[in-house]
Formats: sequence, structure tokens, C-alpha cells
Amino acid sequence: MEKKVAQHILNGFDEYFATFLEMTRKAKGRFEAADWQGAQRALEKRLLMRKKIVKRVKREIVEQVGEQVRQVSFWQQVKVFYTIMISDYCNNDIAETFFNSVFCKIFHHTQINNDLIFVSPAQQYNYVQIHEPIHNTFYLSESPEKLAKEILLSYDFSIPYENLDLDVHLIGNAMRRHLLPRMEGGQLSIEMLKSVFYRNKGAYLVGRAVCGNKTLPFLLPVLNNEHHALYVDTLIIEPNEVSVIFSFTRSYFMVDTPVPSLVVQFLKTIIKEKSISEIYNSIGFNKHGKTEFYRDFLAHLDNSVDKFVIALVSREW
Repeated sequence: MEKKVAQHILNGFDEYFATFLEMTRKAKGRFEAADWQGAQRALEKRLLMRKKIVKRVKREIVEQVGEQVRQVSFWQQVKVFYTIMISDYCNNDIAETFFNSVFCKIFHHTQINNDLIFVSPAQQYNYVQIHEPIHNTFYLSESPEKLAKEILLSYDFSIPYENLDLDVHLIGNAMRRHLLPRMEGGQLSIEMLKSVFYRNKGAYLVGRAVCGNKTLPFLLPVLNNEHHALYVDTLIIEPNEVSVIFSFTRSYFMVDTPVPSLVVQFLKTIIKEKSISEIYNSIGFNKHGKTEFYRDFLAHLDNSVDKFVIALVSREW
């Protein structure tokens, strides 16, 4: 029965993750059609979808297992089987958090220990070697304008740019003024994530400028003029500005992430002050963001002598 339950949870995760990607990949069409209300509805629907699947999986397990579902020894074995099942998953970090969600739904957030759930990760999440690159690399060989044009045309939008030559000119001018003086001393390359980051009315082309051991963000927010044409709003190379774009106060991005950990690793190189948990949150994996936050919190406690202080709330106005 333990193996059957582990497989049932994994089936639920596979359904969730496939649905997540399917809903996310439709963001491109909504952006090109300037369907802003549809984009908002899709974001809300994606959040609710996970809750519904977790709740259903929990209910089905309780119905199948009965009173045994409350036994600690039972869940120890379920975790063992589940760990084996996801050992070759390229997104096993997200799969572990899904397991945790089902368990916590049954136990109402009690029995939180690593024998029963994935308080600590069961294995390292490093699959760079077995996946094709998630970014394209462009080199400054002639002019910034030529480089900018190559970058823009590498993305497969189905609607044209309003004035591509103007966008290319403005990007090239911005690179000369603000980027190139800070990236001297070697071959400049621009590494752009293949996936586009959609949020609200924007489509963000996200990358990094690399020259020797120097790295800067390279973001191009693309907007729809709502007359079936695109234009580039600006070039962003300041880490602090990029940090604000990926802030927890903003809504989640819709971005195609078959292997979320690889996208997170890439983003971490351009917003170094951001925690892993915040970056997972920003791309729509808020539950796993909480997992990473809790792990950071436990690591802090292990290396800190700080004392907890009871917060007193004043009711005086």
C-alpha cells in the first residue's frame, strides 16, 4: 500500500506540473492578443489549480488507506518509495514540495520532520549537464545594433515590431552609453534565456551581459501597443532595478520552465541579493518558495544564537 500511495502522489504531481506548463505556455498568445483580462484570470486559475489537485489527492489517499493514513511508520515507507520514484526527475525539487503539501494536508501541518517529509532535499538539484542550454549566447562582433537585432529576432513572436529599426537603434545607443564602459577588457557576450517572462502587459526578455568575470543583467521589457505590434520599452542593466522587477510585491511571472531549478540558478547570477525562495516565488512556484524559505530559516537557527522575541501588538490608534 505504501508504494501505491507514493505512486498516487507522484501521479498527482505529474498532473499538476503538466497543467502548470500548459497554462503557462498560453501566456504568449494572450500577450500577442493583448488579452489582459484573460492573463489575469489565467494567473488566478493557475494558483487555484494546485490547491484543487492537492486536496483531491489527499482525499483519495484517505479513502484508500483508512486509519493507517495516520501512522508515522506508514509515511516513513511512503517517503522512501517516493524518493526512489523521483530520483531521475529533472524537477524533483518541485516534486518533493508537492509531497510535503499532500502530507501537511493530511496532518494539518503537524509531524514536520525529515523522516516523514522533505524538510531537507533528498538529493542535489543539478541537471545542467543532461539538458540543452536554457539560454542563447550572442557575441558583440560588429556593432551593438547588430547584436540587439539578433537578440530581438531570436524570439518567436507572431506579431511584428512596430519599428524594429528604432528599437535596435535605441538599444544600441543605451549599450554604448551604459553597458560597454562597464564591460571593457574582453569579449562581450549576451546570454538570453530562451523563455519569455510574461506578466501583466509586459513580456520580459531576460539575460545577462558577460565579459571575463564581470556580469550584469540584460533585460528588455517588450510591450504590445494593442494594435498588433510590439515595441521595446527600455534596457535594464542595473541589479537593483532587476531586483524590484522580481520582488515579492509583484505578481508572478508566466514563464515556460520545464526545469525550474535551472532558471532559478540563472536568475541568481543577475540578482545575487535575492534568496532562492524569492526567485521561485517570482516564477510561480510559491509553495516551493516556502520550502526553500523554511530550509534557510532552519539553517539560520543552526548557526545563530539569536533569541526569539514575542511581538506585542498595540491596539492603540
